[in-house]
Amino acid sequence: MKCVYCSAKKTTIPNSRSTKLQTQTWRRHYCTQCKRTFTTFEKPDMKHLAIDTDGALNPYSRGKLYLSIARSFQTKQPDYKLLDTIVDTIEIKLLKLSTPTLTNHIVAEITLTTLKPLNKRAYLHYLADHTN
Repeated sequence: MKCVYCSAKKTTIPNSRSTKLQTQTWRRHYCTQCKRTFTTFEKPDMKHLAIDTDGALNPYSRGKLYLSIARSFQTKQPDYKLLDTIVDTIEIKLLKLSTPTLTNHIVAEITLTTLKPLNKRAYLHYLADHTN
């Protein structure tokens, strides 16, 4: 990786680990040229996922998932940290399916199983909005 300070092309990684929820990888980089360190947080790329909506393939959108979950909580000031954690958890579950195309039903099912133990009311609102 290129050094963020001096743009040198050679850096080493003396330390690397998963974050608490294993949704990101934390890496400490060390530049061999300027001798400075910097940290990166890496997330899996979700751009390869497509959602099959009634026969039409649409690209996966974290924003759409985030908003649909936020609406299910029905609060004026949602807990953004909790929402990020929920969406990160759902994305990891989606990636573990190892399929490039998902259906709305699969995404809703995974979202519901994630919401149920966390907030029963949000689970019921999401269930009412996203099932036929």
